[in-house]
Amino acid sequence: MPGGRGAFIAGGLFVALLVITGCTAAGPEATAPQSPPTLEAGNLEVVGQREPGEESEELAADVVPGVTIGKKWIAAVTMPEGTVSVYDRNSLEQAWEAENTNSWGPCGAPKFVSDDLIAVLESFPDDFGCRRMVIYDARTGEVVRQNDFVSGTFGTTTTYKEIIGAERIDGRLWFATEDAVGYIDPEDGSPVSVLDGAELGVVSSEDPGWASIFRLAADPERNLLVTALLHHGSDELLTDYYGIQVDGTSATVSWSLGEDIDQGAGLDVEGLDTSSIGIFVRDQKPGAIVAVNRVNGAPRVVGQLDSQTGAIRAALAPDLHLDVQDNPVTGYNLYEVIGDTLFTAAAEAPDENKTILAAYDLESGEELWRLTPELPNDDAEIADISRGTDGELYVTTADIYEGAATLSRIDLGSGKPRERWDIPEGVLLEAAMSVQVVDDTVLIAYVGDIPASVPVPALTFLRIGDETEG
Repeated sequence: MPGGRGAFIAGGLFVALLVITGCTAAGPEATAPQSPPTLEAGNLEVVGQREPGEESEELAADVVPGVTIGKKWIAAVTMPEGTVSVYDRNSLEQAWEAENTNSWGPCGAPKFVSDDLIAVLESFPDDFGCRRMVIYDARTGEVVRQNDFVSGTFGTTTTYKEIIGAERIDGRLWFATEDAVGYIDPEDGSPVSVLDGAELGVVSSEDPGWASIFRLAADPERNLLVTALLHHGSDELLTDYYGIQVDGTSATVSWSLGEDIDQGAGLDVEGLDTSSIGIFVRDQKPGAIVAVNRVNGAPRVVGQLDSQTGAIRAALAPDLHLDVQDNPVTGYNLYEVIGDTLFTAAAEAPDENKTILAAYDLESGEELWRLTPELPNDDAEIADISRGTDGELYVTTADIYEGAATLSRIDLGSGKPRERWDIPEGVLLEAAMSVQVVDDTVLIAYVGDIPASVPVPALTFLRIGDETEG
């Protein structure tokens, strides 16, 4: 994979870009800090940016970007080309990049198999769907191995299973294909199958009742994986969910529920529309948050799935419209789960800007607090909610059309901001983004289509400037 289409530029920081061809020269040896620095008060300044390359209809159509933070490295898939790049977490120096040469993928952020191995879901050349897991050495960009999951062989033609997703649970990277669940060996990157399709409700595509896994969610704090099973043969495309308890290298199906199994009765919530249940388990962020349709078009019930039973721990009954009530396909994923608390953006009505930040106790279902964060102008709304590497909650408010944005560190108990920073103008513009606080760095990554008319950087690194300069 030759690199170099996207240039990385830095201000106040020298960044070396290595060009790789499959196997690269060794990059910098990163060392995790003994005591990571934290984001202090002051003025944020741009210290590094990755500029997007030219838009390509052939390569960019099905790229899903994302960023993952490891102990020593920051790994990213960026738009529009789907380039994989890795940066030293301390110095922010780029170690290497691998250019995407396929017509599909990568499918989401890289995932850490171990401190120095990362996995990226990719496609085969001139194919569609992510059917190959490439394991890279995080230090050098060398391809350690490629994991292909054979579905069948027909004469000289071999077909491969789609890889649905991968999540870190209990110290290992667990993955799901369309008909199995397993983990990646942290030593050599090889796949180990643990649960087969029969245990997860899978039915062969040759059978009229064809059903396959199509989504994967996770709750790392409770060692829970949740697979979504789609019944392709049903007129209504019914969906079932399987809860998988992980313990080291073993995994056990602890519950199952859904539209085909028991019409959602296992959720243990009154007032559900059991004729058309509509269960949506959110897989964009950890926490196993579920939204479920109710009768008469009432707002969806929201809660967290119990890892042992699959029942909703406590049904939330908000008088606000929460971001997590939206369909996962259209929602903006403005939420975060920390412990037993859900923090989410909200609005008075579904068609209004989400300018309210609210917290809910997932064990009792009670609202803990709500408030409106300070907004940079009257047209701004909550643009991102995230958990920093320091365990703190951070909320970004922005008017992306004007480029005005602020970042706040939120007190978990009250919702009030403890610190606030202005994000430099022009960094957030007309595209969906994620904002992550990594030690003393604010990392902004675009996670949606980057408009050709607004060539914003795919990645931006911000740090507190030196107030003594000038």
